[in-house]
Amino acid sequence: MPINYVPPRVAATRLGVSTKTLERWLKDGKIEGIFTQGGQRRYNLDSVIPVRRGNPADERATLLYARVSSRGQ
Repeated sequence: MPINYVPPRVAATRLGVSTKTLERWLKDGKIEGIFTQGGQRRYNLDSVIPVRRGNPADERATLLYARVSSRGQ
């Protein structure tokens, strides 16, 4: 099965993250990638997609805080 390498912008768009986040993930070993002979990054799409789906820490909760100081407000 051939490995599907894509440019950073394509991978970032599919994951909904920035290209800087992809660079950080590559540096941290969370995703696989290569550098072309011209020095451009390419990301293994098969290793990129599970990172985003399997990370519940990326889910965010919305909190609301309200404070009323006096009756006139």
